[in-house]
Amino acid sequence: MNKAGKRSDCIGTYRKKVGLIYNPVAGDRGIRNKIDYIIERYQKKGLQIVPYRMSGEAVDDAFRDITDNPGDYHSIIAAGGDGTVHRVVQCMMDRKVKLPLGIIPAGTVNDFAQALGIPADIEQCCDLLLGKIRSMVDVGRVGDRYFINTASLGFFTDVPYKTKINYKNVLGRAAYYLKGIEELPHFRPIKMDIAYKGGVISDQMLFVAVLNSNSVGGFNRAAPGAIVNDGKFDVIALKFCNLAELLPMLIKFLMGVHISDPNIYYFQTEKLTIGCEGCSATDLDGEAGPKPPLDIEVVPHALEVIA
Repeated sequence: MNKAGKRSDCIGTYRKKVGLIYNPVAGDRGIRNKIDYIIERYQKKGLQIVPYRMSGEAVDDAFRDITDNPGDYHSIIAAGGDGTVHRVVQCMMDRKVKLPLGIIPAGTVNDFAQALGIPADIEQCCDLLLGKIRSMVDVGRVGDRYFINTASLGFFTDVPYKTKINYKNVLGRAAYYLKGIEELPHFRPIKMDIAYKGGVISDQMLFVAVLNSNSVGGFNRAAPGAIVNDGKFDVIALKFCNLAELLPMLIKFLMGVHISDPNIYYFQTEKLTIGCEGCSATDLDGEAGPKPPLDIEVVPHALEVIA
């Protein structure tokens, strides 16, 4: 006990634990070379890093001790890309784990970390994670699945998980763009119905993205007005258009001025349903999502993050 009668993070040999769930093949695989540095930084603060190597789809083993002994833990860290963060958030929400979540952006694309302003430099990142700043952020829910950054369906949706991991390791986010270009000859309209509080949209679409942050696919101007804790999604739906119309629109997208394009539907909402004809691929934070129709809602201020 300290003078105030509260147990500190380090008393004698007692150390609060920090669950580090890392993806060894994320990004350029460089996170494997940074584990010792992370342990050292936390150890100096009287905190014990408990590393869990994420294997395949499973992170359940990492949460067994965390769930059974939450009082022993100071926080959880997800080290990897958006898919890694997604799986950790899914487990935290499923198991109602209320610990703060830290993110080390080590993936090919780190949209949510970028939206939160988390630096990629490991020294600066540890400075942030060992600091006192905390924020409550919204989480999206689709049935019994959760997402922290993006739910999407339509064309381009399956690019993240169809891109070979070796290409991602070598080329980085350029591997996604090249895969997207490869898919261009398969362009086709998808009939979608989007129902939300403001009405119903029925049209031939290419793509719909439901965003919790301003960043998707490495583009941090996807939804310029998005805020991660405002209790609302920013929804962007791209109408079907020919290639001559699509390319100028993509340039506007890069510049962050696409919202006013006539081929774009844009609105904010707390809840929506998206149905489509002949559309099976959906995506949650870069991972394969459930089959449509999708009933999507905000869970406001559901997660505490260190950022």
